[in-house]
Amino acid sequence: LPEGAKIGQDIRDYLELDDEIIEIELTPNRGDCASILGAARDLAAITGDKLVEPSIDKNKDTISDIVKVNLLDENCFNYHGRVIKDVNVDAKTPLWMSERLRRTGVNGINIVVDILNYVMLELGQPMHAFDLDKLSGDITVRLSKNESIELLNGDTAKLDNETLVIADDKNPQAIAGVMGGNLSSVTTTTKNLFLESALFSKEKHAGTARKYSLHTDSSYRFERGVDPKLQELALERATNLIIEFCGGSCGPITATVNKEYAQKEIKLRLTRIKRILGIDCDSSTVADILTRLNITYSNEGDTFTCYPPSYRYDLSEEVDLIEEVIRLVGFDKLEDTYNLPSNHTVKEHGFLDENRVRFYFQDKGYNEAISYSFTSKEQQELFYPSEELLELVNPISSDMAVMRYGVWPSLVATAKYNQARAVQNIKLFEVSRVFKQKEEKVVSGLICGSTEKTWLEDDIKFDFYKLKADIVSLFALSNNDLELRLKPCEHSALHPGQSANVYIADKLVGYIGAVHPRISQKMNLGGNWFLFELNLSSILKTKDIVISKPSKFPTVSRDLALVVNSDIFVGDIVEFIQHEIKDFLKCVSVFDVYTGEGVKQGSKSIGLSLVLGLYDRTLTDDEVDKLISNLCYKLTKEFDAALRD
Repeated sequence: LPEGAKIGQDIRDYLELDDEIIEIELTPNRGDCASILGAARDLAAITGDKLVEPSIDKNKDTISDIVKVNLLDENCFNYHGRVIKDVNVDAKTPLWMSERLRRTGVNGINIVVDILNYVMLELGQPMHAFDLDKLSGDITVRLSKNESIELLNGDTAKLDNETLVIADDKNPQAIAGVMGGNLSSVTTTTKNLFLESALFSKEKHAGTARKYSLHTDSSYRFERGVDPKLQELALERATNLIIEFCGGSCGPITATVNKEYAQKEIKLRLTRIKRILGIDCDSSTVADILTRLNITYSNEGDTFTCYPPSYRYDLSEEVDLIEEVIRLVGFDKLEDTYNLPSNHTVKEHGFLDENRVRFYFQDKGYNEAISYSFTSKEQQELFYPSEELLELVNPISSDMAVMRYGVWPSLVATAKYNQARAVQNIKLFEVSRVFKQKEEKVVSGLICGSTEKTWLEDDIKFDFYKLKADIVSLFALSNNDLELRLKPCEHSALHPGQSANVYIADKLVGYIGAVHPRISQKMNLGGNWFLFELNLSSILKTKDIVISKPSKFPTVSRDLALVVNSDIFVGDIVEFIQHEIKDFLKCVSVFDVYTGEGVKQGSKSIGLSLVLGLYDRTLTDDEVDKLISNLCYKLTKEFDAALRD
């Protein structure tokens, strides 16, 4: 205890322990309340009580020393600095200050750092103190040049070229808004200080602390936003306290500005409040609320033109002000009104609703899975060994170390989990985001096992064609099934002989196939496992349906049995026929693929059924015979096909 502590006094009275500690959890948009002043402002607005702000005197300059500051990056909006000389860093932090810091979870370091932490908690402005004698030349705010910096916590951080730093003429001295460096830190030998109070872009700052596994009180505030008019005031407050408890002489505040604060103008309409909230608010009520929130305004009729204070950077649109109105009026004043559910929206022309895709798979007997975007690196590498994965700097656990490149590993793991619990026949799908060269939204799925056995027939094992039928039917929803093409593919997760790329016209939109034997063996899957992945936007984008009058003339059917080499794909033959006789063709389907007796080795017989017809007349037998003869000639020329005897 300090020497002046009175012997016999109750320790609870002396340390002011009869106190109330309120822990506040803030939503990310209310960084203005990450200080005593900010919380007090909001409480004053809610209760209507008078706000008592701390008294801050402007310090008189007694020396002329300054440090020149250069802002070389637009993400530092302003930088205020001040030199303070002949300070006593050995002075003890006042008991009342150290106790207040202790109760907010801040450890005492030395009086200068304690004062800066105190001002940050009091006003909301993070600051940093450099040992002036350890700095070389000017201060420059710039991006790192792939340098390293030894931080105050003893760690050495290797900086990438996207990290904003505070540097002197020789080295980076701090990661801007996150943590200072050890080279210029304040120690017991420090006599002269350079104080900084700056404003950094929260968009640029977001993620910097996590990138280097540094979570500081400063980074917390800069990520959420700091009052753009607070820097000079906080510097004056810190100077007051340093000179009061450490002594010293201060120089003038130098302000280097990249971007001036521009006050926002927002229109607030009483009619809009009524429409959004369903309650009537008169002009006097709204005016009182705006005044309590320190929002300047003018009004004409039922429209208020509002100018939020600089610290309320979360207020940018009319709905933000409407939220403030109901927050201060009280949510209990809201009345029960009927509104259509939010998912009852008008579908944009040319696009399916995403929920329609979900309902489709549910109707087909699939169960919807939901899995984490974070996943195991080993799992992803098993399915996608040659792909570059997006690794997390600070993962929750080793099983969640990367952002998923695809959903198949999660679906297979889920199916295995269920199979271990006697669920053998599984159909799963998931609509989710994946992280490849860029973020994409996909619908992925899995089938394994067989159909249920019935009294009429035995169970039928799932196969490639069962899954293909589901995919073709899915694209029929968007009227894209006629342009759907499946072509053989090589995919690291799929069986090379039982897999295909999925195309709409000439655009690759997904994959379908059996699980690769390498994965089956590694994961001990066994049985028949089939996967698909489709780009969701390709499904949602619809093709206009062209309605035509049904023909009153009869159609003609013809069957063809073609013998071709085994490496010829049936889909290529079907596509060729559709192109060659499109004006006459109503439908073409495959009814048989045969190899064996009667067909030479290395060949296969394909049975095709063609339905022909015209809208304006009936085709004659001679026309059909000529059409088929000409088609067979072209098939022979294109695929070396022969009619089977």
